[in-house]
Amino acid sequence: MPSVAELPTPSTWIVPKSMKVPVRTKGTDADYATFTAELERRFQDLEVSKLSEWWRVMFFDQHRGDVESALKAIERTLKWRQSYGWYNLPNEDFSAELSAKKLYFHGLDKAGNPVLVWRFSRHISSNGDPAAIDRIVRFVVWTMAKAIEEGTITRQATFMMDRIGSTGENNEGIALIRTLINTIQVNMPEVVHKMVIFPTNMLIHSMWRLAKPFLDSRMVDKVVMCSEKEVTNTLLTIIDSNELAQRYGGTSVDPNDA
Repeated sequence: MPSVAELPTPSTWIVPKSMKVPVRTKGTDADYATFTAELERRFQDLEVSKLSEWWRVMFFDQHRGDVESALKAIERTLKWRQSYGWYNLPNEDFSAELSAKKLYFHGLDKAGNPVLVWRFSRHISSNGDPAAIDRIVRFVVWTMAKAIEEGTITRQATFMMDRIGSTGENNEGIALIRTLINTIQVNMPEVVHKMVIFPTNMLIHSMWRLAKPFLDSRMVDKVVMCSEKEVTNTLLTIIDSNELAQRYGGTSVDPNDA
């Protein structure tokens, strides 16, 4: 699977003809028909026509087929998209971030989802600066949105936050982690299958305890943390050896290690 760094950066993302809408797993056909009709009726001023069927299904499933709950969530996200400049994301320049090869896809997890790797040793810390945090989170959002539109992510992805070899110049505090996870859980529902953070220490665990109360319990359940000694064994429960990079104890060659 090509890394994000190897993919072109066109002015608009091209949705492949083979891209399939995720299979809806919640609610009845009648509920979904009501949901779709209400979307069009209520949110024309929020550019609901730009909300693809892919996202509609994901929001509907996240809210277990509850029409009103899903509509409220989408209304919030449509307002966020307008203020966030979501529709301008394809035109933004992240060439500097891409050249660092700090965030890219490599391999599949056991459920067949692509694995997004964040190499913190190649990352420059925000040092808590709000503007820098926003830029970092925006790059992650851009990467995931681009992968969805291009068909790399067909429903979910596993997110690996690799802190191996990182120092104080690379590491982040609670502000970025909380902002990132909250942005994803609210506005990119159900896209994260697992989020694995490693290796951890007392500071990371303390930060996580502070962050958890602000996060949805379903998102909290997706987060896996492991110490240096547990990295390989933990990752092998999520990713098969032939899909896991050699640096983590697997057998797959990661071109981004070169």
